[in-house]
Order: sequence, then structure tokens, then C-alpha cells
Amino acid sequence: MLWSPRIVVRNRASQRGIWALGLALLLASASQLAYSQKTPPPPPPPPVTVNGYPPPPPSPPPPFVNEKAPDYGPAPERTLTFEDKQYLRYVASRLKSMASDTEKLVTLTKELNAKIEKSGADSLTRDDLRTLAEIEKLAHSIKWKMQLAAEAGGGW
Repeated sequence: MLWSPRIVVRNRASQRGIWALGLALLLASASQLAYSQKTPPPPPPPPVTVNGYPPPPPSPPPPFVNEKAPDYGPAPERTLTFEDKQYLRYVASRLKSMASDTEKLVTLTKELNAKIEKSGADSLTRDDLRTLAEIEKLAHSIKWKMQLAAEAGGGW
């Protein structure tokens, strides 16, 4: 229940004055409401027709472009800078050297396996040990180059 002040009026004249004051406040607020309402805007004019056909609907606004959205679409074409071309040349040369090192590793291992099958595993010569050292060196080199390719993320 809301609290409201209680006005005690002693005579009828002051009671009529309070009623008149309340009525005046009510009429003032009602008149402000009545005059504060705006008139509605006029209806839009009918569309202009061209040869009896209505005009085409307005084209929709362009879609929201957000480069960070996952469904943005294909990446825009960009021109390669000097650094990009240099990096691509570096990657191509590294891939070429990895391919040549791998071919050399395969041929050396085939030759060494053929020698070991002929003479046996107990009779390794110094040349065979050098070949083993070269095979190990090539394997480490290829592994290192592959790790560099994996760390780079496969490009830019």
C-alpha cells in the first residue's frame, strides 16, 4: 500500500479551493497531452509507372564485409611483393635440394645394401663406413629441412 499524505481540511471553503486546484492541474496536463500529439505524415505518393510497369524495386544494400569472418569467402587477389617472390624462390630451392638429397640418399643406401649382401655384414671397409656417415649426414639434413618447412606452416 502506498503512503499518501493526509490533508485535513477544517472548513468547506478551503476544501473547495483544494478541489479547484486539483481540477485545474488535471485540465492543464490533459490539454498538454491533447496538443502535444503530432499529426500523422501524409501517405506516400503512388509510384510512377514507366510504360505501364511499376519501377524496379530498390537494390539491396551491399553485404556486410568482415575480413575476419570465417565465411567471408575466397581471399582477395594480391600482388606479390619483392619479399614474397624472394620467399617463393627460397622455398623452391629448398624443395629442389630436398629432392636431390633424397635421391642421393636412396642411391647410396641401395649401393651399400648391395655391397653388404655380397660381402656380409662383418666385412665393412673404410669406404663403406664413409658411405654410412654420408647417409647419416644426408638423413639429418633432410630431416632439418622438413622441420623448417613444417615450422613455416607451408608458406605465407
